[in-house]
Amino acid sequence: SYQCNLIKSLQLIATKTKIEVLRMQGTLNGKLRESIIPFLCDLVIGNGSLHTLDISGQGIGDKGIRELGKLLRANKTLKTVIFDDNNIGYSGLYQILNIMISNPDK
Repeated sequence: SYQCNLIKSLQLIATKTKIEVLRMQGTLNGKLRESIIPFLCDLVIGNGSLHTLDISGQGIGDKGIRELGKLLRANKTLKTVIFDDNNIGYSGLYQILNIMISNPDK
C-alpha cells in the first residue's frame, strides 16, 4: 500500500542520513494515523541528530501519544515535538504533561 511504501522509504532515508528536522504533517486526505509510530520508533531511537519533529495532523490519537511518549523518554537529542491536530484528548495531554515533568532537561 501507499502508506507502507512511504514508511519503508522514510525508514531507509532516516537510517542512512543524519536528520536534524523532520516535518511529516498530515493533510485532510493523507494521515498516517497510528501506523506512523513504528517508523518514529526507528527514527527517534536510531538517529542521534534529530532535534525537531513535526507530526501535526497525523491523527495518532491518545494511543499514538502514549507510544510516542515511550520514545521521547528514550531519546536524548529531541527538543521540539509539534503534534497539533492529532485527535488527542485529556488522556493524551496527561501523558505529554508527565513526559515534560519527568524530562525537565528537554
